[in-house]
Amino acid sequence: MDSILKARAQKIKLVIFDVDGVMTDGSLF
Repeated sequence: MDSILKARAQKIKLVIFDVDGVMTDGSLF
C-alpha cells in the first residue's frame, strides 16, 4: 500500500510541476 501511494504521489507531483512550469512560462513571457 505504501509504495503504491508513494508512486501515485510522485506522479501527481510531476504532473503539477509540469503544468505549473508551463503556466508560469506562458504568463511570464
